[in-house]
Amino acid sequence: MSKTKIINLDLELNRRVLFISDIHGSPSLLNEALDKASFNEKDYLFILGDVIEKGTKSLETLRIVMKLCKQDNVFMILGNCDEMLNKIRQDSYSEHMKKYVLNIRNTIFKEMASAIDYEISANMDFDDFRNSLLINFKDEFDFIESLPHIITLNEHIVLVHAGIDDINNIPEDSWKVMKYDYFVDKSPSQKKLMIVGHCPSVNYNNTYIWCNPLRSFQKNIITIDGGNNVINRGGQLNVLIIDKMSEVNISYINVDNLEKIKVKKDIFYEQQESYSVTFHDSKVSVVKSVGDFYLVKHLSTNNLIYAVKTEVREIGEEFNVCDATNYFIPLQKGETVSLVLKANPYSIIKNNGIIGLVKTKELFN
Repeated sequence: MSKTKIINLDLELNRRVLFISDIHGSPSLLNEALDKASFNEKDYLFILGDVIEKGTKSLETLRIVMKLCKQDNVFMILGNCDEMLNKIRQDSYSEHMKKYVLNIRNTIFKEMASAIDYEISANMDFDDFRNSLLINFKDEFDFIESLPHIITLNEHIVLVHAGIDDINNIPEDSWKVMKYDYFVDKSPSQKKLMIVGHCPSVNYNNTYIWCNPLRSFQKNIITIDGGNNVINRGGQLNVLIIDKMSEVNISYINVDNLEKIKVKKDIFYEQQESYSVTFHDSKVSVVKSVGDFYLVKHLSTNNLIYAVKTEVREIGEEFNVCDATNYFIPLQKGETVSLVLKANPYSIIKNNGIIGLVKTKELFN
């Protein structure tokens, strides 16, 4: 168990503050997001963890963040994925980490091994492998080991990767604040504004597939993980922006690496009540086939929604789905949307951070 580390900062009240989370080995998206937000030396930037893993360029992303953090206006806290670099150092995690390295497709450890021409295999001497990484990537390991788990800003904003139930009773075990799934649903109301990542915002909205930052005024929490494309097919990287700490006016921008389509005509649909599944409530029954989709019934609500056939997974006598919705997005001529999937008879698109359906022939003809 590693002990939770906390730092307290007093920021200048009239400077802009940017927050980004769950970059997951996507350096191009990180650079694009900072450019789009016009990040500069007059701003503060806080990176809320999970810089690495799941994406294909974790080592490059980590080095970009390390360079940024040399500036006195950039700070990072640890996420559960970043913590893998700390865990591999510990003998008690050797067996677990060997399985992790062997079985996870995209991991920084494989990138490190490739960079030093170290062959990974089930028969490798894991102690030798670990020591080789620690020697050749000392700066990267030392950087991660130095990071805090929680940052408080001006005593009224709390930054943590996953969440804390009670800021006055912080767990000593740092893993509990780095890995708290569905925090916004489970947490009590917070005494201080808490900004978190870790669990994509799509998990908290069953009206739309919502990728933008999500604020719970009732619980005093903002979750900013947009489900970056390496996590969610239509996800994005969000930057939450506070214009001034003295006023706490909040806005955001986002970026993704999806193909962009310019809408050629107005498209409108007669809408029923919109509904989308979340990851933790995704059991359905199949009603019928509709081209590349199934029309399915969501078991806990009886709502009828569309799911891409390749995303319907059989679990015993039931099925699980992801990215399933009945929301058809109205569009205006001249708008630019992100294409998530071109299919028949519907395509999946994202407009202003919301994912939904459109009739393919109307979008492309």
